[in-house]
Amino acid sequence: NSLSLIMLALLVIKGQIIGIEVKGTAGFQSQVQKEFEVEFTRAGARYILAFKLEDAIQGISETEP
Repeated sequence: NSLSLIMLALLVIKGQIIGIEVKGTAGFQSQVQKEFEVEFTRAGARYILAFKLEDAIQGISETEP
């Protein structure tokens, strides 16, 4: 049984909860992190997987009111 760490920046923008998972350019999501993303979005939150700053900025800018 392996332990997987999920680190998110959590924001509330325009009333919407947003989680940003930051990876390096060579990073990847573990299976646990993928499952967490599914549950997070199923709960109505928005999930952004960012490999660089521009990914996070673009994801935030696409947040709808």
